[in-house]
Amino acid sequence: MASVDTKDVDLIVEFERDFARTLRNTLSYIFDANADIGNAYIESLANAPFHERLIALHESPIDVASALTGTAVTDEMIARYEDLMVRQDSPRPRPWDEHSARVFLPVPEKAVADVLKLFGYEKSEGYGDGTVLWQLVKREGVDQNLRPRVLIPPPQVAVSGVATGGQQLYDLSFVIDLMSYLTFGRLSPEAAFLILKALTR
Repeated sequence: MASVDTKDVDLIVEFERDFARTLRNTLSYIFDANADIGNAYIESLANAPFHERLIALHESPIDVASALTGTAVTDEMIARYEDLMVRQDSPRPRPWDEHSARVFLPVPEKAVADVLKLFGYEKSEGYGDGTVLWQLVKREGVDQNLRPRVLIPPPQVAVSGVATGGQQLYDLSFVIDLMSYLTFGRLSPEAAFLILKALTR
């Protein structure tokens, strides 16, 4: 087997962790099955040759769950799976602590909405906890190559020492993470910062 860079191995391990989490959630919430069914599969992967682990990561967790339970996938299950993926993977603000308060770089709520609109998203629906679902609007003849949906949490609550001027604010780190998420990691933090700077002039 060809030598593999340690950094790549670390990335594969991270993907495997995400795959395992998604498989367990899919079994529990989509197939109403015991998540333990997936544990044996995950353990067998952990002991498999490296190339087999890589191949397994190309499988969709919903297809693996279907095979493990012997249950055919329905359109309704696919819709619930897509909703699960959006809820599970949408970016969240980083944990709020004293360090966060010292390095908090405020971004107005309106600027976050402007970023989403710039990328072609529209508000779809809101939830009781203040979270809002934004959906990508399909543009005829344009290959957008962006995530179809994203959940945006409510603005972060300001803590002492952070002047808000009465505005609802997000931290810059969250907004940069959001733009990276929307573009599947193709947008660098520097480019995201420049876009945001242009929108907030």
